[in-house]
Amino acid sequence: MMNKKMLMGLVIIVLVVVGVILIKNRNKSTVGTETGVTGVQSYVGFAGDYSFLIQDGYQIDDSSIPGSQIIFKKTDKLEVKSVDEIYSKGAMAIQSFTPILNDDSAFKNYINDTLKDAVATSLKGTSEVTFGKAGSDTTAIIKTTVAGELIRVQYIINSNKPVILASGNDDAAFQSVSSSIDTASKNSEFMTIQNTVLTVSSLVKNRMDDDIYRLSTDTFRATTSLDELKKLFDQATFALKSNTSIAGGVMTGDEFTASLIYTKLAEKASEKAKSAVGTIGLKKEGDQWKLTGLTLPSNDSLTPTAAEE
Repeated sequence: MMNKKMLMGLVIIVLVVVGVILIKNRNKSTVGTETGVTGVQSYVGFAGDYSFLIQDGYQIDDSSIPGSQIIFKKTDKLEVKSVDEIYSKGAMAIQSFTPILNDDSAFKNYINDTLKDAVATSLKGTSEVTFGKAGSDTTAIIKTTVAGELIRVQYIINSNKPVILASGNDDAAFQSVSSSIDTASKNSEFMTIQNTVLTVSSLVKNRMDDDIYRLSTDTFRATTSLDELKKLFDQATFALKSNTSIAGGVMTGDEFTASLIYTKLAEKASEKAKSAVGTIGLKKEGDQWKLTGLTLPSNDSLTPTAAEE
């Protein structure tokens, strides 16, 4: 049975203002073509195996807070300095939620007996819970008010890949995202896309130029020479020597763009960890997903990883 300390850890990023790991990137070098297809977009999370629709006028930041995606308006300039700032600007945050064995009774007990009170205490307000269904999965909505004003709403779906979505208000955008949450691996393309992204990332890290070409589109090869690819690598030696994490990416029709988060731990106590962000763009040609664009952080773009307590 999970204790309260463990349970609080589940909601630390999207619910409680206790710490934000901030990753920035100022300057990047690119080869190939940028994805520019318009149409229905969805975010596909690799680690959490969940997906959701991206509403018109919104965009995704999946690199500022590792493990979470921030959903915010394209017209807004969002610099993540605290969790409160996310919600005060009308943005949403989504992340995986530790499963409770698909046990509805245990899920409801946890929501009612532990999470509701934990949220209310953290936000110094009053929380109410409403349970519902999304298909065969049980859902919970926790609304927290302070002096009668709604300041936080969380939607949790207790599927075999549970997810929690949080926002500062219960508007149409929040409702649209919550109703679109699904298991990413239901999509027959999921494993192929994930494996292609991971393979390309590994090839990039090891500077395997010929193999990268082999997995790229005709357009990529026509617009990017091997010399240009090598130059890109020369300008991004930090990335090639750093740990790489990939949360997922945005899918638009037959194109997919994934964020690459490069992190290097501090070697001395006086130093800070450094991080930067790149991207891999894929396009489906026939029955294969191939590289169509590659962005790597140049060495002069390194940013100390900031932690807010």
